[in-house]
Amino acid sequence: MFFSKKLIAQFLPEINNITDQEMIDACGTIGLEIEHVHYHPKLNNLVIGKLLEFKKHPDADTLNICQVLVNREGKINTIITGAPGLIAGKNVIVALAGAKLHDGRVIEEKPLRGIKSEGMLCAYYELTPLNDGYVAKTDEEGILQFDDGFVGDTAVAEFLGLDDVIYEISIPFANRNDLNGVLAFCQELAGHFGWPFVYPKIQHIKTRHACEFPVTFDHHLANGVSLMRINNVKYRESNWSLKGLLINNHLRPLNNLLDILNYVTLLTNVATAAYDANKMHGGFHIAFAKKDDHFTAFNGVNYTLAPTDGVIKNGNGNIICLAGIIGDKEFGYQRETRDLIIELGNFNFPVIRKTATKFNLATDAAKRFSKPVSPFSTVLAAEFVVKMLGKKNIVWLGHFYAKLAQVILKNVNFNLINHFLGMKITPRQIKHILRAYGFKFKGNDVLPPIYRLEVTSSQDLAEEILKALDINHLPPQPIDYSHDQIDINQTNEYYFFKKLRDFLTNHYFNEVKTYNTINERELHPFNVFNYQNNIKIVSSNNINRQYLRTNTINSLLKVYQYNLARKNDLLPIFELQKVYQTSVDGELNLTLIAPATYFIDRANQSKISFNVNGLKGLAVTILSELFNAQDLTFSIDQTQKIFYNDEALKIIYHGQTIGYLGAIRDHLLKPFDLTEPVYCLTLNLNRLIADYRTNDVVYQPISSLPQVIKDITFDYKVGQHLGETIAKIQALPYIQNVTVVNHYVNSERNTYTIRVTFNNTQQLKKEQINNYILDLTKMINGGN
Repeated sequence: MFFSKKLIAQFLPEINNITDQEMIDACGTIGLEIEHVHYHPKLNNLVIGKLLEFKKHPDADTLNICQVLVNREGKINTIITGAPGLIAGKNVIVALAGAKLHDGRVIEEKPLRGIKSEGMLCAYYELTPLNDGYVAKTDEEGILQFDDGFVGDTAVAEFLGLDDVIYEISIPFANRNDLNGVLAFCQELAGHFGWPFVYPKIQHIKTRHACEFPVTFDHHLANGVSLMRINNVKYRESNWSLKGLLINNHLRPLNNLLDILNYVTLLTNVATAAYDANKMHGGFHIAFAKKDDHFTAFNGVNYTLAPTDGVIKNGNGNIICLAGIIGDKEFGYQRETRDLIIELGNFNFPVIRKTATKFNLATDAAKRFSKPVSPFSTVLAAEFVVKMLGKKNIVWLGHFYAKLAQVILKNVNFNLINHFLGMKITPRQIKHILRAYGFKFKGNDVLPPIYRLEVTSSQDLAEEILKALDINHLPPQPIDYSHDQIDINQTNEYYFFKKLRDFLTNHYFNEVKTYNTINERELHPFNVFNYQNNIKIVSSNNINRQYLRTNTINSLLKVYQYNLARKNDLLPIFELQKVYQTSVDGELNLTLIAPATYFIDRANQSKISFNVNGLKGLAVTILSELFNAQDLTFSIDQTQKIFYNDEALKIIYHGQTIGYLGAIRDHLLKPFDLTEPVYCLTLNLNRLIADYRTNDVVYQPISSLPQVIKDITFDYKVGQHLGETIAKIQALPYIQNVTVVNHYVNSERNTYTIRVTFNNTQQLKKEQINNYILDLTKMINGGN
C-alpha cells in the first residue's frame, strides 16, 4: 500500500517533526515494513499563471502563441506551446527561465519560429517522474489546466502535492486489514511515539427516510449496509488539494463526488459503490445468487453464478452487483447519472474472496473485502461521506445492521500477559501502553479499538505490548543459578518461541496469524485431536466468530488458498497459536501447511519437497533439537479421516499422541478450490513444554577448541525413513548434534543435506574427521 506523509499529517501533524529514517524504524517496530520511500524532485522557477488567450502560430500549424498572466502586478508572458486542448481563462503551471526539470532540461527564453517564448506551460509528467498511471484522465495529456489556485503563487510543489513524501508499505499481518486505512495506521504510529491521537467517534446520524425503501440482507453474506441518496449531482474536477493527495496515495482522481468516496476509502479501508438511483426501483437486497444466474459486469464480461456467490438486487430483482466486488454497467454510476444511491456494505469476507478468486476479479473492492472489515468501520465511513458532502446534499436512508456490539475481553488476567511476555509489568503499565493504541478499560475488562477484529485473547494483548516495549531494547536477563530446573515461565518465553519461528522461517515456511474464533461449520472437519467440548462465545454478534477453534488447519487452508490464487509464492505456511477445548487457557498448537513441491528459485528450477517423509524429518528436527524430545516414535494412523491412510503418520512421545502429519484428503480441500496435494503437520506442544520445564539443566563447559561442522548431501529413495537414520547418527559417541538443512527433489529421489557437529573435546585431526565422515556415509548408504 502507499500512504503519503501529507495524508498522515492531516491526523498526526507530529509526523512532520521526525525524519524518514525514524518513520522507517517506527514501522519496523510495530510490525510493518517500509519497502521504499519515494520523493518528488525539487522544483524551482515555477509559478501559477492564467491563460488569457491564444492563437495559431503563423509559421507552424501545431503551435499556439499564448498570452499568460504570471503575477498579480499584471505581467504577461508570451509562451509558445504545442500542447493540445487549450482553454482560455484556465490557470496553468508556468516554468520561467532558469527552471530545471527532472529530465535535465533547463528552460530558456528563446525564439520559436521567429517569435520569442518566455517560458513553458507544464504537463504533470514534466514536473515529476512519479505516479505514472494515477493522474486524472484530463491531466494525462497536454498541460495542466485548472480553476483553483492563485495567479502568481510560486509554491507550485505545495499546490500540486509535489512536496509530499510517499511511503510504500507492506503489511505482513494476514488479519490486520484495518491497517490499509490511514486512520488505523495513525493510531499505531501515535501509540509508538506517544503522540496524541483520538480515533474518530461514530456520531450516530439520525435516519431520515425520503420514502419507503425496503432493505434486506442475508446474515451469512453480509453484516449490514449503510445507504444514502444524492440527487441532482453536478460533476466537476476536484481541487488540487484533494487531487494531489489521491495521486500520491495511488488513487486516480475522477470527479468531485467519486474523489470524496475514494478519500473516505483511503481513511477507513471501506470500499464504496454508487448506483443509478432511478434504476433501483425502491429496493436494495443483499442475497446469494440462484443457480445459473447471469450477471454482466462493468467490464463487459458475462458471468454465470452459483448459490455460493453473493449479489445485490434492486426492487425488481435485477442483479446490480457482485456483492463487494464489481457492479453492473447498466445499473452502476455513469458520467450522465445525476441521482445516485451510495452503498457502504459490510460483507462476510470468505464469500467475497471465494467469488473473486473463482472469477479472477482483483478489483479494489474485492481486495479490501477479501479480508474482514469491522462493521463499525463501515458505519464510520458512511458518516465521513455525509460530513464531506454536507448533510443538505444527502437524503439519508439509514444504517441497516443486525447488531453492532463491540468485542469485550472479560476479566483479563494481567499475570497471564506477563507470562506471555516473560517479564513483569504492572497492570497500570499494561493499561497505559494499551490506551496509547486505542484500547479502553472497564475495570479489568478490555475493549479493543472498534476496528480490531483479531484481538481475542490475552496473547494478542501481549503482542500489542511488545510493539511498545520494542523487543530489540528489552533489558538482558541474567541467568539464575539458584534453580536446578529450567522454568519456561520464568525465562523469556517469547525468545524460546522466537527460536522455533526462526527455525521454520529458515526452512522456507512463512508465519501467519489467523482468528482464534470461527463459525460452527468449521469446528469439526479438521478436529484432528478429537476435542469434544467446544467453547461458545455468548456475546458474539458475528456468526463467523462464535466459537473458539479446536485446530488451525481450516484457517491456514484459507490463507493457503488466498496466497495460491494470487501467485505470491508464500505457500509453505505455519501458525503457532492457542487452540481450545475445555480450558480458556488453551493448548499451544503448531501447524504447518505445504504443497508437495515448492520452488525457492524458479529461475534455476530449485525446489523443495514437502511430502510425508520430508515433514517427518522436519518434525524430528523440531522435536529433538528445540524440545530435546528423545523418546519419539512414528506409526501409521488409519483412525482419523483427515489424511490419506497411506500418507498419514501419528507422532507419539512417551506413549502419548502429540501430533499428526500427512496428505490432506481431496474432499476436504475441495471447498478451498485446491486441486493439488497439500501436506500438513500439526503438533500439540503442551506436553513438550511441560517436559521441557522439568528437564534437569546440564551446564557444559564451553570448549576453547573450534567447532567441527560438516554438511553431507545424499540421495534417498522415495519412502525411505530418514528419521531412523538421523536417530542412529545422533546416538554415535563422537556426534554432538545433527540437523536436516535442506530437502530437495531430484528426479525420482529425495536429496537431503544434513549438518553434523562433531564432539571436539580434543583437537580432532583431519584423518579422524575423514574417518568419521566415511563411517557416516556407510551408515547412510545402509539405510538406502
